Amino acid sequence: MENDEGAHTIGQLTKTKVHFHAPSENYKTDGYMVTNNIENLLKQHCRVQTRSPPEPNGILHIGYAKVININFGYAAAYGGICYLHYDDTNFENEEEKFLEAYVIRSNGWAINHIR
Repeated sequence: MENDEGAHTIGQLTKTKVHFHAPSENYKTDGYMVTNNIENLLKQHCRVQTRSPPEPNGILHIGYAKVININFGYAAAYGGICYLHYDDTNFENEEEKFLEAYVIRSNGWAINHIR
């Protein structure tokens, strides 16, 4: 697999392909308002928070796998948390069994809160 240029872990993805910056360095980006108290504020409030928003209207597919791995993986790579955020807005097509399957498939990652 010498020619395989893909990332195999979220750590590889965040360091090579997408070039994510460390969350604690947001203040270095263009347009960020820097205050005198920036270091203290970052220590108190800087934490990665992502959410995984399933729409349980069918069986899991590769798109859901990507969502699970990117959202939970990015949060885990930076010591953050990921919320499983269930929007029940499509009542006609959603079923409880599909939501349960999504939660079970996400169990490889730490689900911090289900909303």
